[in-house]
This record gives sequence, C-alpha cells and structure tokens, in this order.
Amino acid sequence: MRTAKAVNTKPRPCYLFPATSPDQCREVRAILKWTRQELADAAGVTPWVVAAFEDGREVLAFYEIEIRAALEAVGIGFPFDSSSTVGALMRVISR
Repeated sequence: MRTAKAVNTKPRPCYLFPATSPDQCREVRAILKWTRQELADAAGVTPWVVAAFEDGREVLAFYEIEIRAALEAVGIGFPFDSSSTVGALMRVISR
C-alpha cells in the first residue's frame, strides 16, 4: 500500500481570525523599511499580490496568511482583532 507524501512540510500557521489588514501591512512595511518586493520575497508571493492586498483589493486568504507569517517571522505581532485597530507590536525574538 502506498502512502501519500507531503509536498510541502513547512509548517504554516492557522488563523481563526482575519489576517493582516491592508493598513497594518503598509504600516509594518514602513517600520521595517521594506519594499513591496522585499515583503513579497519573504512571503513567497509576487509583488502584485502585496500591492493588491495593500490597495484593499481581494486576494486569496492563503496569500494574506503568507504575508502575515512573513512579518511575524521577523518579530512583528498583531492585535487579535485586526479590524478594530491599526497597529502592530514589535517583539524581540531571542534565538
């Protein structure tokens, strides 16, 4: 009997609440001094996806999660309810 092989074994977060808001994304990019290209590279998406998301256009939820995960990987924390406030928290990640 053959078993299914996982294509991508990289763990991904699972969010039960909205991902990042477009305003939060722009704000965090400014804090990090990242271009859309740099965020796209970190998230594994295209710069068009980042631009569309920041402009408030509809993108797949998967892309929103990838963008949020990339920002969290460099120490950004977000409020639980992204619709109630614009803001992000910087965390110190000790290695």
